[in-house]
Amino acid sequence: MLKSTATKWRKVTLTNWYGHSQKEMEIATATALWYHRGKPVVPLKWVLLRDPEGKLAPVALLSTDLELPAEMVVVYFARRWSLEVKLEETQAHLGVETQRQWSEKAVERTTPVLLGLFSIVKLLAERVHQQGMLLEDEATWYKKEKPTFRDAVAAVRRLLWQKIDFSTSDIHTEMVKIPQPLLHQFQHRLANAA
Repeated sequence: MLKSTATKWRKVTLTNWYGHSQKEMEIATATALWYHRGKPVVPLKWVLLRDPEGKLAPVALLSTDLELPAEMVVVYFARRWSLEVKLEETQAHLGVETQRQWSEKAVERTTPVLLGLFSIVKLLAERVHQQGMLLEDEATWYKKEKPTFRDAVAAVRRLLWQKIDFSTSDIHTEMVKIPQPLLHQFQHRLANAA
């Protein structure tokens, strides 16, 4: 279909397409039938996208919703990226899918809580970022362009730990059982280690 001269292409402007705020693309669509031995035939809507500039590789998308406009198939495909990133981050940093419960109901209860925790961390980290206090833990092998979710988790931990300073008296706010700069250094290191 990409090489056929019979394919009817039309121009569309996509928003938020892989780092482009707006990207001109060409789109073609039609329906097809999916055959699988021993299974019923499934009608599919196929959508092809190609970059008229030739910079991006063509993309083929399929949908079982034949009534869905081709542009919406593309929009739904593009939206999946933020969900995939959220799931990856919750698995890596909050323990989704590694819960140690014995019953399925327990997992069904904790997973939404962990996804909610993801949202709380993002909201608190945004507040910390607006105050200019979201520190990036630098990787030795590359320079980060933006803070990661790991940095956000560490920032929220530091924010919460600031309230815990082991003070024995309100009179001596600069001095605690250990000097405050050393305590902050410990908090920073521990926040990034977990």
